[in-house]
Amino acid sequence: MDISREPHVFDETKPTAPMVFGQIPVPNVTKVKVSIHVPAPDVGKNAGIFGNDDSTPIESVQSVPAVWQVELPKGLYDVRLCECVANN
Repeated sequence: MDISREPHVFDETKPTAPMVFGQIPVPNVTKVKVSIHVPAPDVGKNAGIFGNDDSTPIESVQSVPAVWQVELPKGLYDVRLCECVANN
């Protein structure tokens, strides 16, 4: 006798719909406000924020303030002094 290893669930409302056991709501956050505290000796220098593409900054500034506030998508970033062109 063969015993199926797949569950048999009959949905009378939508028999062709895919089976979903549960869903977890994910907040619809596209960007998060981030404050970057810059050491005093580096205030006023060019700075950039880099993501996966190590060659092009996501954000940059020609004269970085003591507290640089930017909005970024969720992820990992590298903030560094550079000779980058400001885009904001």
